[in-house]
Amino acid sequence: MRLALVTTPEAVPSGIGDYTRTLARHLGEHLEVVPYLPDGSAGESWCGLEARPVSALGPRSADRILYQVGNERGHAFMLDPLRRVGGTVTLHDWVLFDLAVAAHPELERGGWRGHVAAWRCGGLEQRQRWVEALRARRAGVPPEARAAGGPLLHGWHEPEADGRWCAPRAGLSVSDRAQRLELAVHLPAGHRLALESAGTTIIRQDGPFEGVLSADLPAGGAAVGLVVRGVRPVPGDPRELGAFVRAATVDGVPLDLLAAPVLPLAGPQLSDARFELPFQRPVVRWADAFLVHSAAVADRIHEDRNAATAIGLVPHGVDPTPPRPELRAEARRAVGWEEDGFLLVSFGAIQEHKRPEPLLRAFAEARARAPHLRLVLAGAPRTERLDLEGLLDELGLADAVRITGWLEEDEAVRWMEAADLCVHLRGPSTMGTSGGAARALGAGRALVLSDLPEWREFPDEAVRRVPVGGSEVTELASVLVELGGASGSLANMEQAALRWAAETAAWPLVAERTVELLERMPGHRTARRSLLQTLNKEAQRNAALRAERAKGG
Repeated sequence: MRLALVTTPEAVPSGIGDYTRTLARHLGEHLEVVPYLPDGSAGESWCGLEARPVSALGPRSADRILYQVGNERGHAFMLDPLRRVGGTVTLHDWVLFDLAVAAHPELERGGWRGHVAAWRCGGLEQRQRWVEALRARRAGVPPEARAAGGPLLHGWHEPEADGRWCAPRAGLSVSDRAQRLELAVHLPAGHRLALESAGTTIIRQDGPFEGVLSADLPAGGAAVGLVVRGVRPVPGDPRELGAFVRAATVDGVPLDLLAAPVLPLAGPQLSDARFELPFQRPVVRWADAFLVHSAAVADRIHEDRNAATAIGLVPHGVDPTPPRPELRAEARRAVGWEEDGFLLVSFGAIQEHKRPEPLLRAFAEARARAPHLRLVLAGAPRTERLDLEGLLDELGLADAVRITGWLEEDEAVRWMEAADLCVHLRGPSTMGTSGGAARALGAGRALVLSDLPEWREFPDEAVRRVPVGGSEVTELASVLVELGGASGSLANMEQAALRWAAETAAWPLVAERTVELLERMPGHRTARRSLLQTLNKEAQRNAALRAERAKGG
């Protein structure tokens, strides 16, 4: 079988990209893999194979076409070939908000084109929720926050030596009697800055620009919004950098750019509603078949389409770690962990939907009963509304919690191997199976995770599930105290994790299962002949057989 594999370039940081490259190496033992990348990437080496441009993908390019799709902006290019040619989709997430916004920038801008895109991507209900989210964004900072004082309202990164970066949207507080604003700014190439006040755009500036922007303020304005288009994240830098503001004055009076913002980094954003705006419809409607990691996602697809849709269930692949008693000690030396006590590790970027606040509150409650517990948050802080340092001070956890900052993947795995117990929480969720959770089990670590439908495929013997919300803090604290004790439960869970990894989720098994399903599933729609063509070809074949028999008879 010849398989066209549609994916992202190796140079693009992506968890799903890492998954795809590992899977491809094992798939290559069973079939011919031909990678198709975004146009402009043609000729690149991908897993040692020569990549082809996705625009060259056609009905006869391969026997099967497989897309690796998740909630990543870099996957937006897949919508066109999926609509044009069809194929099988490995759907890693149900919520595809980031993909949709990258494919349809009008979703961020609004207007009638945005309404059409929201309807096409999500249907009428999601379009209405999109409208509500845009209204909240336009309303901006609540009046009570503006009255709290301070020149910076929201959307400002930490101050630097000679100024401060704003995020894509930021706010400045000005007097409602203010008449003139001046900003000394650095605006990178490809960025466009707009200043808005009292519902009016008062100035626009395209980058690159270095200089002073001056604008007359409308009467009655109490806030100025800075809106930057064309923002691109910098690899290795978790910030989204809009414009660099060196100085700001209102009616000749300088504003204090070192002050703390009244609100956390982001004011109301469209992305605040991302978990209610899955925008999955184009992918779900255009694909011919699906591979998924959980029955919960399969059920969602069936609800959105019909019961006859071809869907195959494939575990998330892992590399099982051979059990060695000394592995944990080796990993702790590698990461520089020298403390005594029971080590809990929560891995991944620290974001609100990964529930750092419930985890820290539960950890504080658990330590009151088990002071030997220690916690490492193995990832970079990316919270927008949670003051992480303030919460640690409030709970008295500054000496018991370590935050590592951004980690390479192999460093993150080392922390999993160093842990006595791993913790992995979500809520709300994108309905995606967690590669990090699978890797922790593959490393033979017991796992405490949120009780979510899409994570039911993880083995009950190796995990403890806690609710999202409600009694979450109390139940999580009790689980941490129990498993941090001297019971045999932890050892049994670790053995179950290794069994699951070796017998169910090892990469060779996942590759075999993928090939088996692809062979059984329907081909991409544009490669199928019509019923009349099929009948005509069959009639011609039968006529040829009859003619052969007549000659021989």
